[in-house]
Amino acid sequence: YTGADQTGTISQPYTSIAKAIGEADKNSISNVYIAAKQNGNPYVETIILKDGISLYGGYGENFVNRDAIINKTKIQGAGVFTLYIKDATIETTIDGLHIDAPDVIGNEVIAVRIENSSNAVTISNCYINLDGSVHSPTDSFGIKLNASFININNNTIYANNATSTSYAIYSENSGNPIIRNNTIKTRQATTCIAVYNKNSNMTVEKNMFETISSCTSYTYAISSTKGTVEIVNNRIEFDKGNDLIGIYLHDTNGKVYNSVIILNNALEDAAALYHSDTSETVTTGYYNNTIVINNPSQTGHGMFVIGTTLHLIFQNNIIAVTGGLVQNDVGDTGGGTRTYTHNCSWLDGISTTYIIGTADNNIQANPQLDGNYALIASSPESVRTGGIDLSSLFTTDINGRERTVGWSMGAF
Repeated sequence: YTGADQTGTISQPYTSIAKAIGEADKNSISNVYIAAKQNGNPYVETIILKDGISLYGGYGENFVNRDAIINKTKIQGAGVFTLYIKDATIETTIDGLHIDAPDVIGNEVIAVRIENSSNAVTISNCYINLDGSVHSPTDSFGIKLNASFININNNTIYANNATSTSYAIYSENSGNPIIRNNTIKTRQATTCIAVYNKNSNMTVEKNMFETISSCTSYTYAISSTKGTVEIVNNRIEFDKGNDLIGIYLHDTNGKVYNSVIILNNALEDAAALYHSDTSETVTTGYYNNTIVINNPSQTGHGMFVIGTTLHLIFQNNIIAVTGGLVQNDVGDTGGGTRTYTHNCSWLDGISTTYIIGTADNNIQANPQLDGNYALIASSPESVRTGGIDLSSLFTTDINGRERTVGWSMGAF
């Protein structure tokens, strides 16, 4: 709509999102509905959201039909960030928007910034892209937050386009953000980190992590420094990159379970799980994960552990490493306490090192996985039914099916 008689109605909508938010705030209206522009053009404006106002995109002409995929409601900021939410005390929803990071020259760009909010902010069904700029910043952030009660659900988020580090989601000093059912993709940066946690309690559940093109240094699906995490039912499939790391936890408590981690064709090293600590005593459990590493140029680690005060529990996991110069089920520098029981390891290559061994109900055998990395009828009986019963911790597999006694190893 381009008429001068803008009233904020369906027939005479505002042409500026900021204007609509301001009018909604003055008139105690909680929802702003946004139609896609013609020819797929973006709204080029920086949005500072008022407390208690939600944004809903994906509307077509005359606001009759809503489909966020067909009606791409694009927003691109004109400053450091595109959408800024601060001091939210009332439940707020951002849904159905295509949010591009600003096209500016600077040290960092942020698509969505959430700060000091103390009530539920939900970002859902959005497409968040950091590749909308001609200029490459030093660091780029899809969603950057230090806030409480944040839900990030059912989005597609890219970590890309930075000369140093690109983050799809970056959380620092936050109160239990929940990251669920998202597709997160990495490409075109020196280092890509899909989800980064610093000193927060965080839940990461049922997400899909993918690589689109290689990062020139490290690619991480999940990286955490301090805090407590629950990482469950995720699927990580990295198919290219220099050094590939599935999940890296440093001085972090929590559980990682029912996840599939596939790392293929690393140009250097690959480690599905990497855990380290400095001086803090942490306890972390890894349960029923399926790990497959294929053809790294150098070393493939199912897990790599550095820690003198770490209490680590590793049970019911499957590790299969093939190709590369060196294959390790676990690389462990020792120290702290370790519990390795009821795991399956399979190493196929030039130089293999089994750390887990065959004591404590661990086995060394080809698990025989199908194309989805699930066990099949011909998988060894000791893998299909030889796991330890962990029903005091969880009762289902990655697909939500009830686990039965005897428990299988791996995510399925």
